[in-house]
Amino acid sequence: MLETFPEYSYQKCIDIYDRIIENEKMKEYDKGILKKNINNKIENEISDNWNTKKDKQELER
Repeated sequence: MLETFPEYSYQKCIDIYDRIIENEKMKEYDKGILKKNINNKIENEISDNWNTKKDKQELER
């Protein structure tokens, strides 16, 4: 990076690099949260369908 932007100080390059790393970590964290939310929604949908089916069976009795 210093070769590309010689006007930047070494510390500025480190700071930029650290921000890039932090952003990537946040993206991975967000992906994890999104996956977890999707899985929870799927589980809830399955549970709701199961409960609805169970309720219908009980009503038929």
